[in-house]
Amino acid sequence: MSEHQTINLKALLPYIKMFKAQWLPIILGLLLGIATIVASIGLLGLSGWFLSATAIAGLTAVGIKSFNFYTPAAGVRFLAVLRTAGRYGERIITHDATLKLLSNIRIVLWRRLQPLSFQQLSKLKRGDILSRLLTDIDVLDQLYLRLITPIINYFFVVTLGCIALSLWLPHLSLILAVALLILGFVLPWLSYVVSKNTAVDELTNKKHYRSAVLEFCSHNIELQIFGRMETKLEQLSFMENMLYRAQWKLARNQALLQAALFILHGSVVMFALYVAATASLMNEISPPIVAMVVLAIMGVFELLMPIALSSQHLSACALAAGRVSELTEHQSIDEFGEHNTPASSGRLRIDNVTVCYGNYEVLSHFSAVVSHGERLVLLGRSGCGKTSLLSAISRLIPISKGHIELNDVEVSQYSENALRQSITFIEQQPQIFSATLRDNLNIALTDNVEADDEKLKFVLKQVQLNYLLEAQGLNLWVGDGGRKLSGGELRRLAFARALLRQAPLILLDEPTEGLDIETAQKMNDLMLDIFNESTLIIVTHRVEHLHKFDRVISIEG
Repeated sequence: MSEHQTINLKALLPYIKMFKAQWLPIILGLLLGIATIVASIGLLGLSGWFLSATAIAGLTAVGIKSFNFYTPAAGVRFLAVLRTAGRYGERIITHDATLKLLSNIRIVLWRRLQPLSFQQLSKLKRGDILSRLLTDIDVLDQLYLRLITPIINYFFVVTLGCIALSLWLPHLSLILAVALLILGFVLPWLSYVVSKNTAVDELTNKKHYRSAVLEFCSHNIELQIFGRMETKLEQLSFMENMLYRAQWKLARNQALLQAALFILHGSVVMFALYVAATASLMNEISPPIVAMVVLAIMGVFELLMPIALSSQHLSACALAAGRVSELTEHQSIDEFGEHNTPASSGRLRIDNVTVCYGNYEVLSHFSAVVSHGERLVLLGRSGCGKTSLLSAISRLIPISKGHIELNDVEVSQYSENALRQSITFIEQQPQIFSATLRDNLNIALTDNVEADDEKLKFVLKQVQLNYLLEAQGLNLWVGDGGRKLSGGELRRLAFARALLRQAPLILLDEPTEGLDIETAQKMNDLMLDIFNESTLIIVTHRVEHLHKFDRVISIEG
């Protein structure tokens, strides 16, 4: 499942620039992080000095009486409280800033996707879009939390610590400063090189696995019908094993790096103990300072682990940033006109229209004139271009030849907002959101416009769904995809949306598909009743109720 991917670290720059939107919490989080680390190291050093000095003072009666216990004890308590409060505040602020950054990225991405044409969006797989919206953007949180923050904290604290150490052991502080600063550059680079391909493999396998699981859940019934369930489960198991293998390799690299750092850590501590003890024997520093220096160096050296692991996922971050940017770089190919007034009539003229998918003509040289208020049925076999014609009228797909006029204005001349207010297109499977009845109705209205509850209840009564209001009213939660509603109820809810819009042209794609004859009869009667002031064009395979419509056009080839 592993595949070759081009890693471009420059892809991270646009997202690093987005940090300025959260500059205040980011700076505050960095300051709290530095204060927490300084408090931790100071607590180790001060505790070492305090215990050693107390032990030495207790050897004589004069020393124990003259020793000041209160000031260092207060310092220990202060640093302990500062470390705890600082860590808590740093986690709250940095994670809040990160979540807001990820939220902003998703909003930017969604705003770029929303204007894309139906034709462009149809080329993007749902699983891939979901993976980029979730997995790829979630990976970007490591850019701030695991890469930038640890590295800034490390170099600041190392510099501050070595300056403090130079007050007692200038030679040791210089050696440590050079060594730690070099390690601060080498370790992230080494971690990046070692884990570069593995981190990419993990992200890629996770993307494939998530897409496959979504596809499996979406087509579960079809897999059962055609006996492909076992094959699909085997494929999922294989993808899962590939993902686990990549994660195991990352964990192995991390363990090897930790082992090497433990050995290095012990060696440096032993060297610092030797230098400090030698200085103490030569009366350059007091014995309690030895304990303080050694423990403080132990604390500083523990900063190497976060920065060593900081760049382990850098390649995955860069790949994720590139994948997200691929979506944001899309530009809509639809060009709308400047006619900003919605159509006042559903009068429609279709002149010699041809619709193609690639080089294949699904509809060829079709012409028709539809009067306002007419009830028209488009009849024909599957694949003859009925749904494509509805999509072309509403400009969801382009036409290759011909003209379409609505209310004597070419549909391409309408602005997008005017065209959407002029046409209501109800697809065969209407999109119902996991929300309340109120929300699912109000989504039919223009931005920042909501109908009052009485209006919503009225349209539900018109489509004979008022019984849904008996329990929770408009606050009834319909579930994901409207799973709490039947097929007929879903379509009637879509009709209620259309009534709220009051568009002069109503396009219905297979409104009675999958319904029994009695329910289909009621649905047809309902359509003819509630849409009596609009032009109605219906695509259907069913012929039982055609006599109730004004005209039938058969589309074949």
